[in-house]
Amino acid sequence: TSTVLTRLKFEQSEGGGTVIHWTGIIEQVTGLLKAVPKGLMQGAAEKVIEDVWAAVAAKLGGPTPS
Repeated sequence: TSTVLTRLKFEQSEGGGTVIHWTGIIEQVTGLLKAVPKGLMQGAAEKVIEDVWAAVAAKLGGPTPS
């Protein structure tokens, strides 16, 4: 298992709408995940989260996050 601390910051966009800034930090890793390099887990987690935000943006009809 892993414990991840995620922080979301919502800001009003100049053109209307909302801009979301996010960070995620792996705080604790247990079991077999201890053998996986932290950088590899961080990279995989970032990819999954970016895909989730892209799907949310597509559903809402907004611009895709970069």
